[in-house]
Amino acid sequence: MDRFLRGLCCVFVVVLLAGCASGAEREALRVWLLTANSESIGRGYAALLTDFQRRFPGVRVELDQLPYQEYQDKLVLAMQGGTGPDVLELDQINTPQFAAAGLIEPVGEFLTRSPELARNNYFPGAWDSNRWHGRVWGLPFNADVWERLFYNTALFRAAGLDPGKPPRTWPQWLDAARRIAALPGKSGIGLIGCRDEATSVLTDSLLYSAGGAVLHGDRVTFDSEPSRRAYRMFARLAEYAPAGLAGACDTDSLAQFTAGQTGMVLAGGWQEATIGKTARFPWRVARPPAPEGGRFIGALGGYNLAINAASTQRRNAFAFAELATTSVRHQIACNDSVPALREAGERYVRASRSAPDDMLSLLAQGKPRAVTPVYSKVSRAQQDAVQSILDGEPAGSAVATAAGQMREAIGRQ
Repeated sequence: MDRFLRGLCCVFVVVLLAGCASGAEREALRVWLLTANSESIGRGYAALLTDFQRRFPGVRVELDQLPYQEYQDKLVLAMQGGTGPDVLELDQINTPQFAAAGLIEPVGEFLTRSPELARNNYFPGAWDSNRWHGRVWGLPFNADVWERLFYNTALFRAAGLDPGKPPRTWPQWLDAARRIAALPGKSGIGLIGCRDEATSVLTDSLLYSAGGAVLHGDRVTFDSEPSRRAYRMFARLAEYAPAGLAGACDTDSLAQFTAGQTGMVLAGGWQEATIGKTARFPWRVARPPAPEGGRFIGALGGYNLAINAASTQRRNAFAFAELATTSVRHQIACNDSVPALREAGERYVRASRSAPDDMLSLLAQGKPRAVTPVYSKVSRAQQDAVQSILDGEPAGSAVATAAGQMREAIGRQ
């Protein structure tokens, strides 16, 4: 999945905190995190290390910050080669892959000794992204929700729509998109349709809102009426999207919206800052519409902290991850997206996001993407289904084909 929780940066920084209480040299506790994309996050990392050093003066810590573009490849090579860090930051969708490969340690035995590490203290979907085969494999570090509905209030008025009453149901959504698309040179909605993870997340949000799921454990539940309903809705919305949707990724749909070309766009919550800086028209944000009688449920993205199964300092590693994920102060200081710890996340959202109550509701109800070691193949099947639908294939047959691809991938894991 493209990196939405960190800015892209090509800096490799090593922060070394030395100091054994006895003065004797000890093997360092190695921590790998994604590069801080701002001075404030860098200061947050430094404060976290200082606090940990104060609590554990006999532990020497090395923190490596790696840019997003390089992180995954370097991490996989290091872990497979036995040179990986003791504490590692993992994309939610990669956590079960590392678990299945035996590269990370389940943390259940540590959780029993830490009452602060309980699911109800975190946004539930962020916590659940660590659950695979009945065990917990990491601690939630941050999370954000796909999608929010951003809309151009000037185009709403021009189309005879009330900006104070954004669409709440799928029929209202289609009507709004149709009316805006009838304006000269405008499209009703910007969507994502390219072969990219963002396409899977967008359609997951429609699927979850329709009451469906991609998987239940290792059982594929994708070929269902909720899936067909969700992908039919995507196809209908696509009628009011700009031309070339099959090649449009999230940066394209966002650019179309901020240029004033589309009246609405589905975008991740973190895109609010970008829209605020680039849009030259009045806009608002709302909860995306849901099927009649239902509610919109978004898919989550974010990162977890995991423990290297080969670490010789698993207790110290867990202590570091625990401090980073249970401290409100460190959760806020070390994240440029929503902290996964609910108390910290609530403070962050109220300070930085529009319609914070709605945003917090989305985070509380959001679900993780399919938790499986073969997630990349599952996601690719979803992307293939979207491409087929945009080529004119009925949603039902496209969904059935994708479900077959998923079953094959899971059967081979």
